[in-house]
Amino acid sequence: MRHGCRELQAEPPRDKDAANLCEFFVYRRGPAKPKEADPRAKALADLEALFKKK
Repeated sequence: MRHGCRELQAEPPRDKDAANLCEFFVYRRGPAKPKEADPRAKALADLEALFKKK
């Protein structure tokens, strides 16, 4: 990403700590994507199943 932006025509902000206006920014429409289950918990469960003594 050029200067922290995916838009190639965007100019880099002069002061990153100050408020900046981006004319290319667009809100995403529609519902938010559902969050996945905790990947760490799934990985630990998979490892437990793999190394489970019989």
